[in-house]
Amino acid sequence: MKLTDITSWLSGTDAVFGLEVHVNKELHKQYRLVHISKKNGSLVSDSFITYSSIEELLSALPDNSAVSLVWNGKGIIHRAFTSKEESVIEIAKTVFPDIKYDDFLCQKTQTASGGILSLIRKEPVNELLEVLEKKKIHVVAVSVGPFVVPAFFQLLNQFSKDIQYDYYRIETNSDGDIIQYEILPDQNLNAITIADETVAANYMNTFSAACLFLLTSASHIPYPKVEDTLVDVQIKKYKDGILKRRGGLVFLISILLLLLINFFIFSTLRKEHNIYQEQLEVSQSQLKQLDSLENFIKTKKDFLGKAGWIEKVIVSKECDEIAQTVPAEIKLTELTIHPVNVTESRNAKETIFSNKRIIIRGVTKKVTALNDWLKIVSQRASIKGLHMEEYHFDTQTQEGQFKLEGAID
Repeated sequence: MKLTDITSWLSGTDAVFGLEVHVNKELHKQYRLVHISKKNGSLVSDSFITYSSIEELLSALPDNSAVSLVWNGKGIIHRAFTSKEESVIEIAKTVFPDIKYDDFLCQKTQTASGGILSLIRKEPVNELLEVLEKKKIHVVAVSVGPFVVPAFFQLLNQFSKDIQYDYYRIETNSDGDIIQYEILPDQNLNAITIADETVAANYMNTFSAACLFLLTSASHIPYPKVEDTLVDVQIKKYKDGILKRRGGLVFLISILLLLLINFFIFSTLRKEHNIYQEQLEVSQSQLKQLDSLENFIKTKKDFLGKAGWIEKVIVSKECDEIAQTVPAEIKLTELTIHPVNVTESRNAKETIFSNKRIIIRGVTKKVTALNDWLKIVSQRASIKGLHMEEYHFDTQTQEGQFKLEGAID
């Protein structure tokens, strides 16, 4: 279903009954009915039926339906005019200066030379509207005379027509405007082909009125029809009814969809909750194992610390890492961490170590290599304040003997 079909359904312009009331010379009425609906962007017609009584018509029309009405035959006055007035009332005052306008429905139809003013008394139309309204059937448009047919051809961009249908003959120019019309003495029953549709001549008015309503309801393109509060009231009642029925249905469906969406969201969240709960249990088990492992490591660390094994491991590792940085131009002769403090040991008559101290001795023939290496060792985070304590150059061996001292963390 297209978006236009949905919007038409919501606004109540998805289908309409075209109804022509034709009054003959004996004042007998024929009710010509056709049903037009929008489907997939196209207009589809069905139920071309003529009724001879209002009772038959009412039995054929479903409740809450919309009707585009055309009134033709005896009781209608058509007059050509050339006035430039836009208001149909002002035009009526010019053409019929002595009538009481509140008693008539007036319609203006544009022609090549000006226009045609059509009048019909409100009373018969109002009586029909009241009968239809009792069955909740609303007239959403009223046209007077046969002029909806050329307007329909004009909307379809089919110009320069000389059409004879029912009791009428109408000729249009290259713009689709009427240049001549006449009422025929005898009925013309020749069918007329419109696109892929073949329409019997006596249904052309009702068919055109229904199609014009559906095609122009969204675009508000004007076509020959009555502008009167009598019709406006009917349109408002129909729109209010559509809003109440179809709007309520849309609201109900929206609530159901919302509940359905909430159900799916709840189901999804519940599944995710169960998955996360399982993951949480696994994580909690792993945390317990981690706590147990940390306690085990702490216990072993305390044991190694009390035994003095950790420090030995650290000292040995520090010496190995320093030795790996010694360049080829330097030969180490001593690398001592925690050296013996000779002076304090002699005074105390026992071996006393200088904790957190490092002594490095060696020889080199290139002082620049020694300076570069001293910078590298000084950059180690564990060694602080490493400096050249002694340096002596031996002329016989042509080597420099050096002594470096510093602190370690």
